Amino acid sequence: MRSRQPITKNPGSPVERELLEQLTLAYEAGDLDGIVSLLTEDVWLTMPPLPFEYQGRELTARFLEIVAFRPGRASSKETGAPCATAIRDAAAQRSRKRR
Repeated sequence: MRSRQPITKNPGSPVERELLEQLTLAYEAGDLDGIVSLLTEDVWLTMPPLPFEYQGRELTARFLEIVAFRPGRASSKETGAPCATAIRDAAAQRSRKRR
């Protein structure tokens, strides 16, 4: 098993919050190109507990296109899915803890 590197050296930093906001807005808008533009070349997409792993921007983009943004799939806003809200809430909580 590969070791996980910290996402950022400064969790909850203004840079991390801005990146999280951009990612959330792109996801909510169904903007696949916007999401992919925010990823590093060495991105890993995993789906525990399932054994799926996708490494790199190209494979991650293909997965997102086929699964997350497939035609006919409702957005998180349309379904009321809490994923974007949960992401924002987690970032806000981390930020408050660091103040």
